[in-house]
Amino acid sequence: MIYFDKKNNLTQSNDCVIITYLYIFSLAPDMARFFKERKENLTMAVTFHHVHLRCEDLEGAVRYYEEMFDGKVTEKVEVRGLPIVRMEIGGENIFLSPKFGDMEVEDTSGNPRWGVYQLAFTVEDLDAEVAALQAKGAELEDLKPNGLMMAFFKGPDNVQIELIEA
Repeated sequence: MIYFDKKNNLTQSNDCVIITYLYIFSLAPDMARFFKERKENLTMAVTFHHVHLRCEDLEGAVRYYEEMFDGKVTEKVEVRGLPIVRMEIGGENIFLSPKFGDMEVEDTSGNPRWGVYQLAFTVEDLDAEVAALQAKGAELEDLKPNGLMMAFFKGPDNVQIELIEA
């Protein structure tokens, strides 16, 4: 190892090599932390953004979520020719749109199906929320099945609405 001694003379020493290695290894934890943090910063963070529902009656669905769950329309946009109503319900984003162009959409038969079939909301007082929704005209399907603190309502386009008391 080449270094400067106390008199600023260029010199070589095995002692200096040992000291240099000790210095490098003392930095190892900091270097490891540095590279770990860089790796974590490069890792993709995934967070929930929205659920998008295709609606047979877009305005009727918007009205339903406004009236039943105090949903707020946050934006109306058009993406690739498709009108989309963006709503916030209970702190979450729900997007609603009609069918795209002249696409064929299967009718909702009410039978179990693939894809979104249910939206669930947490409530503080299940009985009070059930009564409030029924007073607004919501159709109750099941209340407290097996004694569980939950209720199920029929929503637009046969999307089931679940309330869970927390």
